[in-house]
Amino acid sequence: SDVCSSDLTAVENIVVVNSTSIIPDQVSGSVTFEPQLGVAINRADCNGDGSFNIADSVSALNGLFNSGFIGCVDACDVNDDGQFNVADPVYALTTLFNNGPLPPAPFGGCGIDPTEDGLSCDQFDPCP
Repeated sequence: SDVCSSDLTAVENIVVVNSTSIIPDQVSGSVTFEPQLGVAINRADCNGDGSFNIADSVSALNGLFNSGFIGCVDACDVNDDGQFNVADPVYALTTLFNNGPLPPAPFGGCGIDPTEDGLSCDQFDPCP
């Protein structure tokens, strides 16, 4: 049977990749996937244990002042200003103990940092 174009119903497609919802661009009924650049992180989880607590600020301070190992500097950029410095653990502590603002996305779950900066992150184990 013939199908009239007025009989068609548009359907919104949502694709989930690594726990992130993406609304794909649709052209002539096809879906194109473009890779996101970067490693998925959870901002403020500086020690990479999968949670946000005072241990993250301790790890950040250890990295800044005692040359401690930081596996994902980008996750330690708590205020997302493109730098890793003492303002980041202070921001985290303010969030935890003084009802300060939450860190910018991706916080509270895995995602790609939307801010381009020079901070490195080769791998962030809590995120797939």
